Amino acid sequence: MQQAQQHRRRLERIRRDLAAPAPTVPAAPAAAAAAAAAGPLDGIVVIDAGQAITGPLACSMLGDMGASVIKVENPHGIGDLNRPVGPSRNGEGIYFHNFNRGKQGIVLDTKLPSAQAALKRMAATADVFIQNARPGAFERMGLSYEDLKVRKHGHALSS
Repeated sequence: MQQAQQHRRRLERIRRDLAAPAPTVPAAPAAAAAAAAAGPLDGIVVIDAGQAITGPLACSMLGDMGASVIKVENPHGIGDLNRPVGPSRNGEGIYFHNFNRGKQGIVLDTKLPSAQAALKRMAATADVFIQNARPGAFERMGLSYEDLKVRKHGHALSS
């Protein structure tokens, strides 16, 4: 019970910190997120800054095991590269929905210093940070493994 309360407080802190003017985009139906069953990773917070298949798929598996996953997308272009792929409804393909099921979503323009700061705050409070951008992209934003491990002991980073 105490872990659940701590987990709720951490999610509320993240939501409060991210109450910036950036619009949020639901990455999957809200009912899917609400219906996520508790599993072995219940209480773990994952930041999904991945694109295409590998990052989002890994994060969806963590979410399937009970982790709270927050999908970060760029406002430029189409967001996640999988959004238009495959048979679609309303411009969102089945691959996007499959790889992002049960996730919460936020849009951050990581070219802006304020969005980089918000992403750093999110990463500092999360347990897992997954990204699969071009080599050096997240390092230039101060989100390298060395930068993140100083902020939180036991932090997992996948790149």
